Amino acid sequence: MLLVGQFVFFIWLALQRLIAPDEGFYVMAAKLVTQGKVPYLDFFYPQMPLLPYLHALPVKLGGPTWPAVRVLSALLASLLGLLIWRHVLDHFGKFPALLSLVLYCGSGMAFIWYSVVKAYAAAAFFLVLAFFLVESGYGKRRLGLL
Repeated sequence: MLLVGQFVFFIWLALQRLIAPDEGFYVMAAKLVTQGKVPYLDFFYPQMPLLPYLHALPVKLGGPTWPAVRVLSALLASLLGLLIWRHVLDHFGKFPALLSLVLYCGSGMAFIWYSVVKAYAAAAFFLVLAFFLVESGYGKRRLGLL
């Protein structure tokens, strides 16, 4: 339920925002990747190499439009909120976890930058996911260190 609520919130934000100046550049790079082009070799791309491949899935499903790719950003932002909620719930309880989720969704970073077609939502999600996995001991158990 928390994931769905956040997803609805971030989708609403994503569709209400004006288009950021370089969102079209990211969408075009994803479109070119779906056509078999390679960043740096076939077209100029000054960002990290994974991003066009990450954005290629929504471009393939919904076409090369910014709303289609913003859905991915909204999903990653929602999953990030769920990770934050889970971490705080495990360590501090239900009320602080809910408060952390409300503070996260209301923060300027989340509702301004995580709802656009840029690297922010993906980078933050994968960073917090890595922290969550390391902190929970999952990585150590997989490696046989625990």
